[in-house]
Amino acid sequence: IADTGCNHHSGNPRTPGVIRREIKFGPKVQIHNGATMQATHETNLPIPSLSSTATHTHIYPENKSGTLVSIGQICNDGCWAIFDKNKVWIIKKDTGKIILNGNRNPQDKLWYFDLNKKQDQTKKLKIPIMSSDVNFEL
Repeated sequence: IADTGCNHHSGNPRTPGVIRREIKFGPKVQIHNGATMQATHETNLPIPSLSSTATHTHIYPENKSGTLVSIGQICNDGCWAIFDKNKVWIIKKDTGKIILNGNRNPQDKLWYFDLNKKQDQTKKLKIPIMSSDVNFEL
């Protein structure tokens, strides 16, 4: 799930990762009902174009909502996130290439990434923009 409101990726035991490591005193987060949950593991999301800092993820066994992908954490690694009514694209600024994309679920209106699917990182996104110093191609 593309999450613009969190500052760090948050996963659950089903979150795909490069290597899963156990942590003894993982961070605690408060959830919507006031309860807290604590991370027991950490991993890195399988997005090869991003640094290990940008893919670092905490795993919370109690997390029922799925993997929350922090858009801020990705953008801090030199990316743009572009949302429209039906899709989301993550684009590396230095190459203009789409490194991750997802679709909006019409029922819950959230944008979802399929982190288990290998992303085609050869395409560029062509969008009309007002600035002449940025150019994307598809």
